[in-house]
Amino acid sequence: MGPYRALLIAVTVLSFLSVAGMREIRASLVVAILFINAFGWGWELFNKWNTRRNQLAVQGERELQVGNYSEAEKSLALALTEANSSGFSAGKRAAILRNLAEAQRKQSKFAEAEQTIQQAITLLPDRSGQDGSQCADYLDLLADIYRDQGNYPQAQTILQESLKLEESLPKPDAERLAKRRQKLALAYHHAGDHAAAVPHFDRALELHEQAFGPDHSETGKMLSETGAALHKAGDHAEALRRLERALQIQEKTLGGDAPEVTQGLYHLALAYEDSGQLDQAAAQYERIVQLRRRQVSGNELELAEVFFYLARLYLMLNRLALAEEMAQSAILIMDRKPGPELASTLEILAKIYERSDRRKEAAAAKERARLILNSVGGGPHDPMRQAPA
Repeated sequence: MGPYRALLIAVTVLSFLSVAGMREIRASLVVAILFINAFGWGWELFNKWNTRRNQLAVQGERELQVGNYSEAEKSLALALTEANSSGFSAGKRAAILRNLAEAQRKQSKFAEAEQTIQQAITLLPDRSGQDGSQCADYLDLLADIYRDQGNYPQAQTILQESLKLEESLPKPDAERLAKRRQKLALAYHHAGDHAAAVPHFDRALELHEQAFGPDHSETGKMLSETGAALHKAGDHAEALRRLERALQIQEKTLGGDAPEVTQGLYHLALAYEDSGQLDQAAAQYERIVQLRRRQVSGNELELAEVFFYLARLYLMLNRLALAEEMAQSAILIMDRKPGPELASTLEILAKIYERSDRRKEAAAAKERARLILNSVGGGPHDPMRQAPA
C-alpha cells in the first residue's frame, strides 16, 4: 500500500497547488494528507474484511484438495451461507457450490451432491464465454455423480450436453474437449456397450493427439483405454495394435516400472490370449513377474494372480513343468488367506497333475479346492479376468 499512497499524495498535492494560491499551500497539504490517510486506512479495513469473508471458501477448497472431504463440506457450507448474506456474485457462489458438490460426491452423498451442483448450474444462465466454460465443467461433475451411482445412460446424456457446450464456445479448449470425449467413451464402455464406445474412443484419441501430441503420456493412456474397449468389442487385431503402441509410449514417458506399464501388459496379455496367441500372452505375463519382483513394495497377491495366469497358459501350451512351478508359487502366497482364488489355482494344479498322470495328487488338489469353496462360498474365481478395463 506504501508506494500507492505516496503516489496518491503527490498527485493530490499537485492538484491542490494548481487551484490554490501560495498562501493556501499549507492548508492544502494538510487536507491532502488527511484525505490520503483516510483512503489508505479505509482500503486496509476493506481488504481485511474481504479476506475474512473469502477465508472459509479457501479453507474448504484446501481441505478438498487434501482429501478431508467432511471438513471441506463443513467449511464450504459456511462459506456458502456467508456468500449468500454478503451479496457475492453469482459466479463466486456457483464456484463454492461446485466445490461443495464435489466434497459431497467424494463422501457418496449423491442426492445432496446432485442437488448442490444443479443449484450451481442455475446460477450460470449465460452459456457463452467464461460462464459457458464454467457450466461445462459443472456438467462434468454432474455426470461424475451419475457415473458413481452406476447410472451410465444419464451420465452419457450429461456428457453429450457438456461436449456440445464446449464445442459451441468461441475458443473451445482442446484439452477439455479431449478429456470430455474420453469420459463419454468410458461411460459407454463401463455400461457394457463396447461397440458404441469404440467411435467415441477413436474421436477421443484424435483429440488427444491434437491437444497433447502423438507421443504424450495422456495419449498413451487414451490408446490403452481404446485398446481395452476394442478387445471387449471383439476387434482383437486393432486392440493389439493400439495396446502395443500405448505400451511403447508409456514405457518411454513414464518409465518401465510405472504402474501404467504393468496395467498395459495385463491388457496386452488378455488380448493376445483371446486372439489365440498364447506364447505372446505368456511373454507379457513373464514381463509382469519381472516387474513385480523388482518392486520392493509390490502387492504379493497381485504377483500370485500373475503366477496363476501363467500356470493356466503354460497348461494350455502343454508346458507342464513350468505350469506346475507357477501354480505352486501362486499357492504359496494365496495360502496365507484362503479364498476362491486359491481354489481356482488348486483346480489348475489338479489338471496339471492329471495330464502328468499323477492321479492321486490331482484328487488331493481337487478335494482341497472343494473344501475351500465350501468354507468361503461361491464358485471358482478367475482373478485376472477381474482386472480393470
